[in-house]
Amino acid sequence: MSEEPPTTTPTQEAVARPLQRTWPTWVTMFVILPIGTIAFSAVALIIGALVTGGPNLADPDALQNWLAEISKSPLGILILVAPGQIFFLVLSLGSALPSSEPLTKRLGITAPRYSPRTWAGRRMIRNKLYGCSVTMKRYNRSPVGFLQSTVSD
Repeated sequence: MSEEPPTTTPTQEAVARPLQRTWPTWVTMFVILPIGTIAFSAVALIIGALVTGGPNLADPDALQNWLAEISKSPLGILILVAPGQIFFLVLSLGSALPSSEPLTKRLGITAPRYSPRTWAGRRMIRNKLYGCSVTMKRYNRSPVGFLQSTVSD
């Protein structure tokens, strides 16, 4: 009675699944993100300084005063915020490109799949919220009670 042990074969799922590439994530996280953020922000500030006239760097507090002054205008906010956002957009697209998965799947840019019931519920809630906001604008009442004294002063 010699029984042979059953032979184990790897499952098709283990054989078909390729190894995940993780190097783009590590390079992005430890090299590109810290160095690129500082470099891109510095270049953006230099360009902003050239566009707006810039601070007098001989004065020790000039840079802080210039940043406080420029952040009060819409162009200044654009100079301070937009470069960082553009850098993060380029970084996310660039780190997703080496992947073997499609770009839309890798970044999660897929259309949501709702059932018709869920879609109808979301549509009704959105319409109700819009209706409430229009009604609140239409019937804008004067302040009552303690707020009235602060408005008239």
